[in-house]
Amino acid sequence: MFWLPKLTSGAAQWRLPLSESTAAAIMAVLFPVPSGASRETFRRAVATDPGLALWLACRFPRDRIPCGVDDLVEWFLQDIVSQLSWHSDFVNPASTSSWNSGDWSVLTERSRAVAQRSAQPTCESQRTQLAELIGLLHLSPELLSLCGPTIRLGATDDGSSCLPPWLTDAIGQLRRAESSETVYQVVRQAIEEFESNRPTKETVGPETTTPSFASMLPQMAQTLARLEDLEREFAASLETAKLDAMRELAYGASHEINNPLANISTRAQALLVGETDPERRRKLATINSQAFRAHEMISDIMLFAKPPRIDPISVNLVELTDEVLSELAEDAEEQGTELRRELQDNQISVLADRGHLAVALKALIRNSLEAIAMGGYVELTARLTSSTSSSRSQVEIVVRDNGPGVSADARSSMFNPFYSGREAGRGLGLGLSKCWRIITLHGGNISLDDTYSDGARFVICLPIGAVHSVDPEFAAHG
Repeated sequence: MFWLPKLTSGAAQWRLPLSESTAAAIMAVLFPVPSGASRETFRRAVATDPGLALWLACRFPRDRIPCGVDDLVEWFLQDIVSQLSWHSDFVNPASTSSWNSGDWSVLTERSRAVAQRSAQPTCESQRTQLAELIGLLHLSPELLSLCGPTIRLGATDDGSSCLPPWLTDAIGQLRRAESSETVYQVVRQAIEEFESNRPTKETVGPETTTPSFASMLPQMAQTLARLEDLEREFAASLETAKLDAMRELAYGASHEINNPLANISTRAQALLVGETDPERRRKLATINSQAFRAHEMISDIMLFAKPPRIDPISVNLVELTDEVLSELAEDAEEQGTELRRELQDNQISVLADRGHLAVALKALIRNSLEAIAMGGYVELTARLTSSTSSSRSQVEIVVRDNGPGVSADARSSMFNPFYSGREAGRGLGLGLSKCWRIITLHGGNISLDDTYSDGARFVICLPIGAVHSVDPEFAAHG
């Protein structure tokens, strides 16, 4: 007998059986890019296997309420490998010896039949999906009681049940006939229609399974989990190698190129002093400005080779963003681009290096201006929020524009130094990578919103009260 990963609540445990057909459906979506056909197969498996639906419902985030089977399916497929984490309880002889397959078959057959009747289009689509899910799970206490400690509805919530509160409440309302909502009326009607032909142990037997798919499922899940770990490790190693290469390039460039550039600039400025011909003065000025531009690029590379020390102070974002937008106002006006700013609170402050944070925001906004080229708008917003990975407070700064956006090919490389995105309509060089480096030195992160389709939307998240200094691996070069 094979089992899904156990459900727990305190010391209590429940092990729901894994059927061969369900194992085959899960294996079909374990591939890195599940096809539409495999998703539909898995969706049918959830809709026809009350045990699998119950297992998903109990693992579904407690701060959310699924609107139907589709919600359970989509959530599971987002992080399928981590959900399929078996230990030594995949095969449990003790549970097998006490397993009442007949009772399980009767209950699951009834749940399946009620769900199918509830899914008939008797009301609007969203309510139909919820009715199907409640019909599929309306015998959850009885199903769980066959697989572990007895579940009693209405008992004091002492942590001895793995049922989510929304499901406990839905089953209670259904059984007490207290709610007149259409969803519960549909499920009650489906139950009444089924009662006349309710199956018994003698008429419904357990599914006959072979270990072909079910026995391989844990090994496949573990293999894919290991592949994901290797992919993350490779990405981290690649990032380290990039920074190492940048460091070597920067040190070489600063020593071998800066001195000639200084000589070129000095000579150009000296010749400008005595030059009266306008055309020659223009050319000499161009030589001087281009030498300074090359020097600035080498300075930007040094940001990676020898990151600056962060000098954190309390920075008022209203004042800082006003300063940055003011410096870029002339460039924006020349190309007819509107600069907008909207802050949730005029007193939003963050612990940061004021100068470096200004450089990062300026680079990000300039990237948007270059992408738009003419007309359009660039908008900067900021608000206080909480980190999704912890309870710490953070500031979220968003810069969005209505330019051409970032192509799918460019997204994986856009923060790399000297990556050119001009073919896709966006800027060139060190702007975005410089922004990324400064933000990460502050202990924050920057990302591109993949869901935004009206241009580009960059999101910066900065912790309010924690700032990183120079990375240890770089400090030795200081």
